[in-house]
Amino acid sequence: MVSATRAAEPAAKTIAPAQRVALSPRAARPRPQTAREESPLAADGLLDEAEALVRQAHFEEALEKAMKAREAVPRTGDEPALRQRRARADVIAGTAQVALGKDADARASFERAIEADPSLRLDRASTSPKVVRAFDAARAAAGTAP
Repeated sequence: MVSATRAAEPAAKTIAPAQRVALSPRAARPRPQTAREESPLAADGLLDEAEALVRQAHFEEALEKAMKAREAVPRTGDEPALRQRRARADVIAGTAQVALGKDADARASFERAIEADPSLRLDRASTSPKVVRAFDAARAAAGTAP
């Protein structure tokens, strides 16, 4: 039995890449998004990681996680909860962008957060004054009262 397995292995290695694709038409098709890539739980996990990275001053990584989290929020479902997740992702992204000196990007992130959740407020006691100023400027630009 072992010798039969070894004899089959070299044959598999000699198949040209084009032949493998022809044998597996699915491999050439783009992979559809799965529930794991776009789900509230996936988004929540990424958001938690992004917040932890902000607290640790790992702003580039936090920004990347926040963007992935926003993409992981499903397009359909419990709309209020999904809007809150999008807003949370944008606030984390905006916070990281402020820290990185990307003021225009931060303002855009905060404006998206406010658009997703107009009642959104920052905890002024635990948020950097620089972030609060950027958030307030975005709120003023959006035309919503603080």
